[in-house]
Amino acid sequence: MQQILKVAALLCGLALLAACQPANEAKQPPNEQAAAVNTQAPTDSLPEITAENHDALMDQWVGQSAYNIKTVGVLVYNGVNVLDVMGPAYVLGQLWGVKTQLIGLEPGPINTVMGHQLVPHTVIDSVQQLDILVVPGGFKGTIMGAYDERLLNWIRQIDQNSVFTTSVCTGGWILAATGLLEGRKATTNWYRAPEMLARHGV
Repeated sequence: MQQILKVAALLCGLALLAACQPANEAKQPPNEQAAAVNTQAPTDSLPEITAENHDALMDQWVGQSAYNIKTVGVLVYNGVNVLDVMGPAYVLGQLWGVKTQLIGLEPGPINTVMGHQLVPHTVIDSVQQLDILVVPGGFKGTIMGAYDERLLNWIRQIDQNSVFTTSVCTGGWILAATGLLEGRKATTNWYRAPEMLARHGV
């Protein structure tokens, strides 16, 4: 019995000794090998992007743009939805060399539907041309905008030379009220959408 115990103890010792040996690097598990790979981005191989080479690099990497966009305006008014303003302003503002501005009906700050205050860069009377106009939605202020002939006339004027005249959410109510969507397919907020668009022949 003592001999059996001695043999068992010897085997356990050998097993422990084998487990304590340093691992062979060639036999590392795949996840450890992956961790050892240099994951640093090869930034040294990327050219510096400047105003002078930006367009050429973009053409090379993603193809030539079909449109030459230099000015973007996002309409703001009391009761506008802040997400409808800041989402497009942020995304379109990432375009290189593009001037993006918030455009108010009157000078001074406006209050969004959630009570956030925004200060427009300029007002509609000071803007005669835009490559992209975004008409964001809201609720009460949007309904008022759909009946504001001064605003509707300004949107019609901008649309004469814009590349895109577009809207977000219930901003489609204002855009539809200009008559620019008549006979076209359009979308807007789900709330009474067919009724709100059909009244303007959309």
